[in-house]
Amino acid sequence: MNDTCICIPTKRPPPIRTLESYVPSLDYEVLIIADPDVYDAHCRFFEGVPRACKVILGAKGMGAQSAECYMQAAKAGFPYFMRLDDDLAEKTFVLAEGGYATLEQAIEAARECLDVTKTTHAGLCNTSRRDWLGDGYGRTYGLIHGGGNIAISAEDPSEFMDRSLVRGEDIYRTCAHRKRDGAVGRVRFIGFDKSKSVRIPGQTSINVTQEQLDASRDLILKKFAGMVTCTGTRWIHGNTLEIPNWRMRP
Repeated sequence: MNDTCICIPTKRPPPIRTLESYVPSLDYEVLIIADPDVYDAHCRFFEGVPRACKVILGAKGMGAQSAECYMQAAKAGFPYFMRLDDDLAEKTFVLAEGGYATLEQAIEAARECLDVTKTTHAGLCNTSRRDWLGDGYGRTYGLIHGGGNIAISAEDPSEFMDRSLVRGEDIYRTCAHRKRDGAVGRVRFIGFDKSKSVRIPGQTSINVTQEQLDASRDLILKKFAGMVTCTGTRWIHGNTLEIPNWRMRP
C-alpha cells in the first residue's frame, strides 16, 4: 500500500475543482473531508465514482478541518497525507526545468523531501518564478503553503493544530512542525503558483468576522512567540489581494 493518501478539506459543494484539474492515479486514495453543510451533496456526487475517493464527514472551521486531515489519514492507516486545497487549477505545480509537474510528481517529491530533510512537514516553493527555483530538498523555517503540502498523520493532532483557528492554519502548522523538528522541508525544484489558488473577495467558502480573525492571529502569536510576526497587511498579486503581513522568523 502507498504510505501517503490525499486529503482535501472542503466547504464548497461538488464538483471539486482540484479533482477536475488533476485526476490522481489509483495509487492514491483520496479522502474528501467535507464540512457538514456539504457532506450529503458530496456523498451523492461521488457515489459510484470508479476511483478511490472516500467522502468523510468533517467539521466546521478551518482549524477543525485541518485537524480532521491528520486524524482521518491516521484512521485510514496512512502514515502520511498530502493536503490539497479544493480549488487548485491546472498548471499549479511549476517545474524549475520548465513545464509543470503532475500531481503524482508533486506528491512523490514532497514525500521524498520528508525523508531527506528528516522533517514531518514539507511543501513546495512559494513562487511560480522558475529563476527562483533550485535543486533538491532543504530544511527551512519558511512558510509551508496550505494549498499543497505533506505531513505525518496523527490520531491526536493537538500538537500540530488548534481546532479553534478560523484562519492561518498553514502558519500554525509550519510553526508546530518546526518546533518539533527544528525545521520544515522544502522541495526546491517545484514552485506552487499561489495566484491560481487565492481568496477572491466575495468568493471565499468560509466567512468569518474580524474579531475571529484577530483571535486566531493572537493565538498563533502567543503560541509561537519569536517564531512568527504579523504586523499590518500587505498586497500581493499585482495589488489585487490584501493579506495579513505574516513573517516567519529564524
